[in-house]
Amino acid sequence: MAVSKRKTGKRTKIQKSPKQIAAQAALQWTWELKGRLKSFQIYFLRIGKMLVAAREQKMYATLGHPDLEDYAEKRLNLGRSTLYRYITVYEWVSRSHPEWLVKHPKGFIPEFSDVDDLMWIEDRLAEKTLNSDTRKKLEALQLKGLQGKLVQRD
Repeated sequence: MAVSKRKTGKRTKIQKSPKQIAAQAALQWTWELKGRLKSFQIYFLRIGKMLVAAREQKMYATLGHPDLEDYAEKRLNLGRSTLYRYITVYEWVSRSHPEWLVKHPKGFIPEFSDVDDLMWIEDRLAEKTLNSDTRKKLEALQLKGLQGKLVQRD
């Protein structure tokens, strides 16, 4: 219950309507859900980093596996496509968006399940031979992607 101060200095309790209470609860729920989604993205990147380290340090060989794919399948229950999804996204982020790899990244991080188009756009933008019109269009699409607003029809 909210408390307000009258001009007389006395405090009175202001009753919230059921609709206000429900809206406040929904906003709290949404805030928590957004935090958990961001935590998931951070853990996604950390998993990718660990898989890259396992590959580079050949940890799989230490455990008797012929390659990283065999290790991931038998030890981690990760299929080939999932393994390389983690690695690909992590390597792209470390190259293009290292600010997302800090301990407590600020701001919005796009959803990684739909990041392929953004990765393609940024690869094209890295090309030196783009004409200015194409570059402008790709930069606009990049901005939409980084805001999480890039859709398939774009």
